[in-house]
Amino acid sequence: MNRNHKRPPAAWMHFSDPERCISAEVKKQGQRAGGMSAVWVGAYTFPLVRSE
Repeated sequence: MNRNHKRPPAAWMHFSDPERCISAEVKKQGQRAGGMSAVWVGAYTFPLVRSE
């Protein structure tokens, strides 16, 4: 059974390049800053969670 769906993301993967990832903290800061920072982090759409 996969229980990871309840965990918050630890990182985010880029939608078109699986080798590009950012931490959840970087994404949160970019969204909070707004402007181009929010646009830049918006491309990271796949949540990555830590396994148990």
